[in-house]
Amino acid sequence: MNRREVIAPLVHLRKEPADASELVNQALFGETVEAGDTSEGWTEVRTYDGYAGFCETKFLAERSGGTPGADGGKTAFVVTRETMLKARGSDAPVMRLSYGSRIHVCEGDSVDGRTLAVAPSGGDAEPRYVAIDDVALPGAIRPADATANAILAEAGKFLGVPYLWGGRSAWGVDCSGLVQLVFARFGISIARDSRDQFLAGDPVEGEPAAGDLVFFGKERVTHVGFARGDGTFLHASGWVRVNSLDPASAIARPDLAAIYRGARRISSVKVSAS
Repeated sequence: MNRREVIAPLVHLRKEPADASELVNQALFGETVEAGDTSEGWTEVRTYDGYAGFCETKFLAERSGGTPGADGGKTAFVVTRETMLKARGSDAPVMRLSYGSRIHVCEGDSVDGRTLAVAPSGGDAEPRYVAIDDVALPGAIRPADATANAILAEAGKFLGVPYLWGGRSAWGVDCSGLVQLVFARFGISIARDSRDQFLAGDPVEGEPAAGDLVFFGKERVTHVGFARGDGTFLHASGWVRVNSLDPASAIARPDLAAIYRGARRISSVKVSAS
């Protein structure tokens, strides 16, 4: 397989190489994927977490270096729900980017205090620019910063975002995609699916604390959310919202309370930085 970089705001990864095939995952601008066989405009790819699918070849570009994920310390991370890439000296947007997109910082290009130069990608001949307040710079993407308050603050940026099966962006997200994006903000790489996230965490005794992950399912884990430390949790179900495990609460989800599987705590020591 060869490394390719996503040059569209968002690419759909499908189960089979066809538009009508099931959406299984998404990759965001600036992320690196491992590309396999290409046929009739589709390429088989694997994302940095090992998730496989097919995407349209036109949304990928050659990449000579870096690793799947954050690119070895030269990549900023979009931390606003969305931002805009703009041309030099212009307020006209060139491309809209979602939370979680990766911005490859130009070597030696200046930051004027308001904007950050973005390395050319795809057919771009010159750098584009993004508001510096909309990204976390490479030095600010640290697992040690993944405190409970910080995790919940990032997750809260998604409130109201519609649920999308296989979604992994601020325009549509599923439960485990939300969890993965929030931890990626701190350089922490975790699995894509809720059942694998469950296995990656340390069991929590008693009531879950703020920032813990809470899991649900019957025969197996099928849903995940962020505990808020007050008996409520933030999750993607219909849309990103806050519910309670207490059946008597006005914001209860009795259906989920009935299949609650417990909480897990993700340790930045146990998982690898992306």
